[in-house]
Amino acid sequence: MIGTFSFDIGMSISYVIKNVLKQDIGNGQMLDPLEPIIDPDLQEYKLQLAFSKGPGSYIGDLLNDLATTLHADIYYDMDGHLNVKKSLNFDEYKNVQNQWDFTEGSAEYISAQVNY
Repeated sequence: MIGTFSFDIGMSISYVIKNVLKQDIGNGQMLDPLEPIIDPDLQEYKLQLAFSKGPGSYIGDLLNDLATTLHADIYYDMDGHLNVKKSLNFDEYKNVQNQWDFTEGSAEYISAQVNY
């Protein structure tokens, strides 16, 4: 749970996320001392609307709201870094290379014909 957070229109996303992660958790320690990894396309993006969360709210809700506004994915990687990456919309998938090619000669390929 968090105290009161409010961010005004025009603040950079990078500043907002880093500010949230640097908050004191009550014992003199930061919430997350690791530097977040923010997509370069989003780093200097400015807030288009004001955000405000009060006592009793969760930090995850605030970060999810920011990610939703940005059309971004937000997650922690295996090294413990918070990642904020731009999501691909439907049209952008046209430019992404194939991740896997299925061929009949491949051991992983399952034939489309099934005999019972």
